[in-house]
Amino acid sequence: MTMRTTFTLNDLKANRPLLEEAILKSLSLQAPTLEIRTNDELLCSAYIIEVKKTSISSWAEAIVILANLELHWLEEWGRELKDDDLSNIINLWLLPEFETYKPRMLDASQIKEIINQFRKGIENIRPSHMEVLVDGKHSDSDFRSVLPGEKIVSGLTLRHEWNDVELVYETASCYGLYSWGTGA
Repeated sequence: MTMRTTFTLNDLKANRPLLEEAILKSLSLQAPTLEIRTNDELLCSAYIIEVKKTSISSWAEAIVILANLELHWLEEWGRELKDDDLSNIINLWLLPEFETYKPRMLDASQIKEIINQFRKGIENIRPSHMEVLVDGKHSDSDFRSVLPGEKIVSGLTLRHEWNDVELVYETASCYGLYSWGTGA
């Protein structure tokens, strides 16, 4: 069953208990990460972070969990929290990030089309000019088969600009965050 979003980002920002619970939950979840880096300034890089759907109860929770996992991954933070960390993550990192979102629900074909734009762009890049990493380790995986690995059933764009794309998608078994940006 596909969960459709029935919230606004203002609702999410106003629901402090959901934010806190989702952040704490995210720190204990397995979250495989696929990253593709290119030496091409226009194509630059993309990454996907996924969490099992059984761990998440709503789209709102999925967005908070994935945003927090992305933050920890990008900043290379550990998964333990100190006294003020929870409040700081919410007030200094996540809420300002949520302010930049322009959410829009899309169907599966629209989400796949956005992801395929990057895939098509890197198909002709020589392997020596590209690196595929799975959970931070070099991989010889064929990235075309893992972007994402399952059929997408729905999605929500958070940002969709010419040089910056961020979206959350849903498959039968997981929620995922796809992010792509140029070096320009």
